[in-house]
This record gives sequence, structure tokens and C-alpha cells, in this order.
Amino acid sequence: MENKQSAQSDLAGMTDARVARHREGIRAGLAEILPLLMLVKRYRHLSLADMEWLVVSPMLQNRIALARLTSEEEGARPALRGFAFWASLDAEAEAKVKEQIAAQVFPIRLRADEWRSGERVWLLDVVAETREIATQLFIKFGRSPEVNGPFSSHPIISKLVDNDVLGDVQISEPTKGAG
Repeated sequence: MENKQSAQSDLAGMTDARVARHREGIRAGLAEILPLLMLVKRYRHLSLADMEWLVVSPMLQNRIALARLTSEEEGARPALRGFAFWASLDAEAEAKVKEQIAAQVFPIRLRADEWRSGERVWLLDVVAETREIATQLFIKFGRSPEVNGPFSSHPIISKLVDNDVLGDVQISEPTKGAG
């Protein structure tokens, strides 16, 4: 219900043309992201209804980083090769993420308003066709202006990217005995 109200309030101040462009952007984004999600075992158990909190909410908050393969064809849209879920959290939302990690909950579930609730940057997952693309996406994410300094990441990240690029990233480890 809260996600629906948030989406409705986001659309309330837009013109009809802008709403149409916004909706088309969401449809196009889903059309690219869903096929990659379907290739990854850790997401296959999710239902279509789960895509609202998993993909649409972070997409509306600009919290999905994309990796595209540039096309040699003039005018062709570069193909999506990978993406990353990330969030900028306040203390309360960060505690919620840490609790879910400790309880070995995956994927991390956030409310729509939590994806951009504060300044604590978290990389929650990287989904890519190859480890090399995941590593490049990780590096690109770390250098992006939105990150602006150190960030934390879900423990799964250390299994998806080359360890030599992890550097000073704070990998959150599950607390023993939690959950």
C-alpha cells in the first residue's frame, strides 16, 4: 500500500506527457533487467509481484546502476550487460539491512522510502553476465559521484567480483548467533 501511495504521489505533479515518458522508462528498464534476473539462480524463486519492491522501487529512486556494452551500430541502444542494486540509507534503514544480512535474508528488502533515506551508501547486489562485467560494474560504482567516499556492501559482493578490487569496501558479515 505504501509503495502504491509513494508512486501515486510521485506522479501527481507531472504532466500527462511526462507521466507517459516516466512509465515508458520503467517499462523499458524492466524489459532489460528482468531477463538478466531470470538467468541468476538467487532470483529465480521470486514472483512477478516481488519485482515491485525488488526492481521498481529502486528504479524509481535511481538506485540501479547499469553496465552497458557499447554498440558499433549507429543509433542502436547499447545492450545491458549487468546492473547493481544500491541504496543510500539512514541509520534505521542501515540497521534493517544489517539485521537481514545477519538472518541470511536475500535479497535485501527495503520499503520504497528507504532506498534514498540517508547518506550511508550500500551496494546490495551485482547482477551481470560474467564476473568480469560484475567487477567492472563494481569499479564504476565505486567511482561514481553518488558514492562520494567509502561504502558498505552485502557479503555476496565478495563472491561476485574479483577480490583484488574490493580494497577498502566494508563488507558486512552476518553476526553469529543472530536471527
